[in-house]
Amino acid sequence: MFVGRWVVALAIVLSGCGTSVPPTLHALDKGITLEPEQGILVVEVDASETVLRLLIEPTGRLSSSVSLANLAEGRRARLLVLPAGTYRWREIDMAGNVTINGRAYPMTWVADSDEEHWQFEVRAGIVNYPGVLVLTRVGSRGLRMYTLNRSAQLVQTIREAGGTLLADRPIVYSGRGRDDFLEFYASRMRSDRARERAADESPAASK
Repeated sequence: MFVGRWVVALAIVLSGCGTSVPPTLHALDKGITLEPEQGILVVEVDASETVLRLLIEPTGRLSSSVSLANLAEGRRARLLVLPAGTYRWREIDMAGNVTINGRAYPMTWVADSDEEHWQFEVRAGIVNYPGVLVLTRVGSRGLRMYTLNRSAQLVQTIREAGGTLLADRPIVYSGRGRDDFLEFYASRMRSDRARERAADESPAASK
């Protein structure tokens, strides 16, 4: 399945992006403290091989892009703290077939900056899920790149990881279209947690 429109470019990467921000990817069970105007992005990537670099680029008032390095093959989800704003998946580096002076350089695929499909929002104070980014190599120079909303599977992944992410903060789907499942599910978990806490603190429970 291929969704959206994309542009492929072969590039030799001699240096990193000058405005990139060194990121920290957190495990799903990691407790995270946010500063004002920060949100949490769920970075879920399903890649057929190691992603050497994944560039996340702001589309609005923000000026700094974020470059994630060495994302292992397979499907994995991590948490990334970002300033609130609108972003897009922008560039993907994977192993290439260009060698100069004995040094191998990656291939770079560039997502079309005019295609809204690659955009997502990070809202402050909450967990934002833009869908899983699927990256599948096709031959020596091709790449199938698309996003899918797998919110129900994400809930299961978070529950298996442990921690209190779903009960601690609101979580919303921030990709293309609308999906209220995550927000509803997290709200129910917070309500259940509050009732359990109230029951534990009641006089009857202390006897």
